[in-house]
Amino acid sequence: MVSAVLLLAALAFADEQLTFTARWMGVTAGRAIATTVVQGDVREVTVTAKNATWLDGLYPIDDRMVSEGRSAGGSIRYQTWFREGRFTQDQDMLFSPTGQHVDRRQLVDGAWKASTSDRTNSDGQLPEDPISAFYRIREAGLKVGERLLLDVYNGKRVVPVVVDCVRRQALGDIEVRFVSIRSGRDGDFDGGIDLFLTDADVPALAVLPTRAGPVRIEVE
Repeated sequence: MVSAVLLLAALAFADEQLTFTARWMGVTAGRAIATTVVQGDVREVTVTAKNATWLDGLYPIDDRMVSEGRSAGGSIRYQTWFREGRFTQDQDMLFSPTGQHVDRRQLVDGAWKASTSDRTNSDGQLPEDPISAFYRIREAGLKVGERLLLDVYNGKRVVPVVVDCVRRQALGDIEVRFVSIRSGRDGDFDGGIDLFLTDADVPALAVLPTRAGPVRIEVE
């Protein structure tokens, strides 16, 4: 669900709010809201996600993520508050040309455990956070056959991400572009993400693999 929620931030560099529904095996599994506020050349996106009520007793989810990204590309700050089943973790990641600093708290056996980590940039470039990366994909306006390469910091390491605009196709009564998102390095994540963008570069659908089967993220 965390990976799915990160897709919900693929919005324009403008104030905007979108609501998405996650469906698993045709059943509504949860809902998320992505709210964008732009001030100057900084875009702040707040994503909240909650499970459907029928999952309360199985795997409750109450997540929030805040991404601050630059119009020129690169993240400034990425904060996460994950509440998923028994997993409870808060993270605050600061980005700069010289590196990334992460403050992390995780609830383990009823007690909060804090840690910090740092990564040094060798090239002086600002990577994206997982949410701001999807803005870059949308803003690229990829045409069929075009490719976009991104460096995405996931809180532990920078992951090279390869984005390919594969084809145009029908999706219901609209025409979309099928965009394949994959790791550029073996072992980073399995299955990738299938993203379907309208001609206005709005995400109409995303399909994510999970151990329990694919999850469809649909805009309401």
